[in-house]
Amino acid sequence: MKLKVLTVMILSLFVLTGCQNQPSTHEQKIKTEQRNKTIRTNQKKWNKKLKNIKVLDQNEFKNAFVKIPNGYDDESTSLKNLKMAINI
Repeated sequence: MKLKVLTVMILSLFVLTGCQNQPSTHEQKIKTEQRNKTIRTNQKKWNKKLKNIKVLDQNEFKNAFVKIPNGYDDESTSLKNLKMAINI
């Protein structure tokens, strides 16, 4: 008899502890709403920071890059050919 009571109590403890670990849907909704609110506030802050950023004209960067000649091949291109491509 004691063994049956003990077994029932242990099984009921497992069932109760298993049910307690699952968050309720109401708690999940609250957490989701808080996360969404945080995301919205962060988006607003980010967009305010982006408004103050100066957009650079891309034409300023055209001269900063070296154009690689058409048909470029590492093995057959010599230093002389690369220097000629830079001078173009």
